[in-house]
Amino acid sequence: MAAGQSSRFGTEKIWQPLLGRPLLEWSLETLESCPRVHSVILVVRVEHLQRANCYVGSPHKVIAAVAGGKERQESVRAGLAVPIEEPLVLVHDAARPCLSLSLVERILDALKEESAVIPALPVQETLKHCSTLGYVLETLERRGLWLAQTPQGFHRAVIYDSYSAGIAELRAQDDATLVEQAKYNVKVIEGERANQKITEPIDLLFAEGILKERV
Repeated sequence: MAAGQSSRFGTEKIWQPLLGRPLLEWSLETLESCPRVHSVILVVRVEHLQRANCYVGSPHKVIAAVAGGKERQESVRAGLAVPIEEPLVLVHDAARPCLSLSLVERILDALKEESAVIPALPVQETLKHCSTLGYVLETLERRGLWLAQTPQGFHRAVIYDSYSAGIAELRAQDDATLVEQAKYNVKVIEGERANQKITEPIDLLFAEGILKERV
């Protein structure tokens, strides 16, 4: 998934240089290094299709690059429209370049028993519910609260059914939301601190530190 607007970043972040390579390439490389991942579909903004098509075909596992929509739901639906025969589907945000092979493997392993699996981290900071004016309304109990990450994994039939049944007006923040809405159980497994999403330029410094230890 690489069709976001990058509004908080200030420029197109998926092509932003990260250790000399476009940010997009880091998580793509991890997915392609997994023997259990057989095909990859890139979903990008329409103006980036030509550039994304450079990744389609050998030596990459990318079988298609398609244009996303205004909302995440539309973009994922565009990716799912590409015909594949794989029994499992992983949906990953390109803005998480520090994806590890071990996390991909753990999600795929969990899908042997579960129909939907997402990585997440338990909330550690104190949560405040505030008014629109910035005043604290209440302090929330953080026990049982988790911060969702990607890749989120699903049996193909489950995510296809969930997107078919999804309410058009619902602006789902992640794919698991629609799966939950379709009344499927979603299993949470422990995510990774390194699997942070790049939202602001300063986040690149964190990613550089992680990736330098891997290369």
